[in-house]
Amino acid sequence: TLTSGLVADDFNGNGKVDIIIGTLEGSVYCLSTGADYFPLNTWPSKWMGGNGMTSTSFQGVYVTEESRSLQDISGDHFVLSFKIVDNRSKRGRNPYYLITIWRGSIMLTQQRYDEDGEYELIVPTPHHLMTASIKVEMKNEHGQVFYDSFSVGFNLHFYRTLKWILVLPLLLTFTALL
Repeated sequence: TLTSGLVADDFNGNGKVDIIIGTLEGSVYCLSTGADYFPLNTWPSKWMGGNGMTSTSFQGVYVTEESRSLQDISGDHFVLSFKIVDNRSKRGRNPYYLITIWRGSIMLTQQRYDEDGEYELIVPTPHHLMTASIKVEMKNEHGQVFYDSFSVGFNLHFYRTLKWILVLPLLLTFTALL
């Protein structure tokens, strides 16, 4: 008996869709498929935001592979690349796409776009060590919500620089004494 529904995404990075299923008995199954991965053809959570009945075949938003591959981000900001897709045959008057970037429940930035296409946003980063899920949310002129998300670390490898700042003077002093 299923309890958690199913989740479909490329979990192992092989370019194919994988399905994870949880059961009432406490078992978790991961099934590999032969279907090619495309961000708009995934089902990344049990609930698909504000409108689980909306088809992502016609419109949606996804983070580009370049931004999705970011692992450790340091500094004051990072550039997030994403693509707005709108293949509706009748868009109506004044279509727009409100993009909101979230880190957990914290809204980082928001921007309105009037056309679909590929865009970049400068997103602020936290100054402390943490891992987080970044969610790119798109709301269209009808209030339909679409999103994509990925995990990233902030300032995880700062200690490497700190290590050299501490060790380098000691090494230089030691070699000078020899």
